[in-house]
Amino acid sequence: MFKNLKIAPKLLLLLIIPIIGMAFFAARILMDNLSTLNNMQTTRALVAVSVASGNLIHELQKERGLTSGFLASKGAKNGDELQKQRLVVDGIASKMQETVAAQAGKTEAIKKALDAVAEKISKLKETRSAIDSQSLDAKAALGYYTGLISNCLEIGFAVVGKAGEPETSLAAFGYVAFQGAKESTGQLRATINGVLSADTCDLATTQRISRIAASEQNRMSNFDRYADPAVVKEYKEIAQKETAFQKTTEMLQTILDKGIGNGFGIPAETWFSTITTKINHQKTIEDKLAASLIKLSETKAFAAKRDVSLSILLTTILAAVTILFGIVIMKSITSPLQSLVLMLKDIAEGEGDLTKRLPEGSKDETGEVAYWFNRFINNIHSIISQASTTTVQVATASSQLNSTAEQIATAAEEVAAQSATVATASEEMSATSNDISRNCTLASDVANRASEMAHGGASVVQETISGMQNIADKVRESAHTVEALGARSDQIGAIVGTIEDIADQTNLLALNAAIEAARAGEMGRGFAVVADEVRALAERTTRATREIGEMIKAIQQETGGAVASMEQGVKEVEKGMDSSRRSGDALQQILEGINEVTMQVHQIATAAEEQTAVTGEISNNIHQITDVVQQTANGAHQTAGAASELSNLAKSLENLVGRFKL
Repeated sequence: MFKNLKIAPKLLLLLIIPIIGMAFFAARILMDNLSTLNNMQTTRALVAVSVASGNLIHELQKERGLTSGFLASKGAKNGDELQKQRLVVDGIASKMQETVAAQAGKTEAIKKALDAVAEKISKLKETRSAIDSQSLDAKAALGYYTGLISNCLEIGFAVVGKAGEPETSLAAFGYVAFQGAKESTGQLRATINGVLSADTCDLATTQRISRIAASEQNRMSNFDRYADPAVVKEYKEIAQKETAFQKTTEMLQTILDKGIGNGFGIPAETWFSTITTKINHQKTIEDKLAASLIKLSETKAFAAKRDVSLSILLTTILAAVTILFGIVIMKSITSPLQSLVLMLKDIAEGEGDLTKRLPEGSKDETGEVAYWFNRFINNIHSIISQASTTTVQVATASSQLNSTAEQIATAAEEVAAQSATVATASEEMSATSNDISRNCTLASDVANRASEMAHGGASVVQETISGMQNIADKVRESAHTVEALGARSDQIGAIVGTIEDIADQTNLLALNAAIEAARAGEMGRGFAVVADEVRALAERTTRATREIGEMIKAIQQETGGAVASMEQGVKEVEKGMDSSRRSGDALQQILEGINEVTMQVHQIATAAEEQTAVTGEISNNIHQITDVVQQTANGAHQTAGAASELSNLAKSLENLVGRFKL
């Protein structure tokens, strides 16, 4: 799948995988931070609504307390204060609606509680009319207000459940717990205000007062445990310092101790004003708790927003650094490889510059590749240098061989010409021998005329001696020529041996070059072809030199035979000369006796016949020598042609090697 891809795209793919993984985890972290930011923004909105709800609860508690006294006194008490408080409640309710509208889209978590509050508030005007007309009893009226306040408290509890962050959730729970405790205080204010206004209390009311007081204590315990410690401390200091807290506790204890009956001795106005003072202090603490909760939610929202920004920044920086390092690493890998490819391409297709080298600065795999590639180029440089030197030597030796072969051919042609001359002389000598034989026969027939012919026979004998001497000289010259031819053949053999050694060395160098090229693989394929051509040339040179050597050996053998034959001819001529001398002596003694002359004539005839046979053999040997010399000349011409071809091949090899820059 990735075979056709270059290294750079492969490295990019390798880099993309961790980047995608990093982007995935960064997106996860970013989504978590965005979710936290959204939760904190939602929590801040819910806290704002909860605080507005707390303000409404506080004013509803006052209206509930005044309503309790108004109904218990049959409208005689708290009428004016109630009307004023209703206006305050309406204003706070309107502000709460504005707060809810401002947080639109972020209050889905408390929609049910808000709808319940809105439904209750929609009946507020109707309930107030019933209270004013005294058509609604105190229990129902207080139940309505308590239910509305309870619905408002549900907003706070919803904030606790939807905060989504532990610290904010606990702070909200402490805030809601304090609101609940304050609501219990408000219920005590309303219930006891009704009791004191009527100056009577039944068992159910007493039990209800006890439950409300116990609920207040439980909620204050949660406030102490979960609310802001600084606010809790401040509340305790206020409770110890302000007399309204102690007086409220004392009046509550008096009512509980009195129980069922009447005559409590506590004016309703005193109770109401005292506990209202306490509730107002609680409202101050509630406002501080609300401010602390709002500040905490804003702090958490800011921290979440900061985390989102930081996540984006860190992700961007990390991605940029990763990409930068990836590019740097990729460049550190691809740049040396590109240099290697360009250098190999230059060697394969360009000028073949073997002087260039790759930088070996790095210690990684690319540095090792550069090191071993330079080693390979050094080896190729050495081989090409040796091949270049060898080709020059081969070219020089082949030129020398060509010149020597031409000289051998010329000398052989001269020997052939001289051999033809010797052959002619041998034929003439054979004819002379035949004449001597015939003359001897005539001499035998005319022995009686020997005396008269003695002087003529002496002349003939002298001529015979002179002819024999010439024959001996010619044969000696032929022997010397043939010996010189043998010496030239030995020289040719030595030169052929030199050429064969050079060819063997060239073949060995070509084989080494082919082995080095095979080790180089694809990079040495071009040089392997050149090495094969050099080796083929060396093998052809070896075969040619071996053929020349075999021809030279044949010439040497045949030359040796010719020399031996000529030496034998010289001996025979010397015998003829001895015979001629004896004939001369005989002619000198002819005058002494005809019988002796006749015998000598027979001896001369016999010697002449032998001479004829010897001269015929010499003539045949000379013809053979001529043929051998002609073959030598042809072989020399062939050697010259092979040497010329070897010289051309050596020049071609030199041109091939010259393509490389050393």
